[in-house]
Amino acid sequence: MGRRAARGGRLARRPGGLRARRLRPFAWAAGALAAIALVAVLVAGGNGGASKGPSVLAVAKATEAGPSAGAPRADGRGFVDAKVPPVRFPDWGPLEWPATGRRSDTVGGRDVTTVYYRGRRGSVAAYAIASGRPLEVPDTARTVTRDGETYHVLEADGDRIVVWEEGGRTCVLRAPARVPESRLLELAAWQPA
Repeated sequence: MGRRAARGGRLARRPGGLRARRLRPFAWAAGALAAIALVAVLVAGGNGGASKGPSVLAVAKATEAGPSAGAPRADGRGFVDAKVPPVRFPDWGPLEWPATGRRSDTVGGRDVTTVYYRGRRGSVAAYAIASGRPLEVPDTARTVTRDGETYHVLEADGDRIVVWEEGGRTCVLRAPARVPESRLLELAAWQPA
């Protein structure tokens, strides 16, 4: 008994003793959970949970995959046959940006529908609408007012992104930076006659 008590005493006093070894798996698990939580916050936009949903940049990034379905048809009334209720996608054909394809994704738990439009010089603009409540716009975005509406403009990965709210939904328009900001704002603000 004396030998066991002495040995136990040494282990209890030394760092990394029996007690520390027993707690080590729990420390690893806690660290792994903390890392998973950090990744989840970054994917959701890194805003401390202020917005329930993906970041605007994550929605814009999803448009890079390109169309997975054919172009929605123009309805003859200024829209194409695609929507995220209550918002309908516009027919930009009269502006020389006809619809060329579409895709549907789930980003951060939100349904995102994207319609692709091609300008006459070959540039492709991806217009995505996220379902659910409006998403938080990054602090790095500049605010622009046009025709009484507020738009947020930012650049990422060599592309220009315009973000606005319509019908309680977040709209994200992404195109190569060579497409002038004024042209993207014109497209975003366009309303059928």
